[in-house]
Amino acid sequence: MKTVLALLFLGLVVAVKSENCVNTNGCQHVACPETDYILSCVNHQCTCTHPTNTCAAQDDCNGNCNTWHCIDGKCRCFQFGGNGK
Repeated sequence: MKTVLALLFLGLVVAVKSENCVNTNGCQHVACPETDYILSCVNHQCTCTHPTNTCAAQDDCNGNCNTWHCIDGKCRCFQFGGNGK
């Protein structure tokens, strides 16, 4: 029972500490890994977005990011530090 309570508590802590944002001001703890990307808040998630490059699909995005998404025709990075898709 103590283990279950401890896991529930840890889950609550993780949920509270997640990187949810309302606007870009809530993303000051995030640094974009590449200088040509700008910090933005998309769907309550802190992201790095390229201001001029466009995409039609996730495969059109590349760079130093673990999780690329093509949203509204722009490459957006949600997890930094790799080159995954």
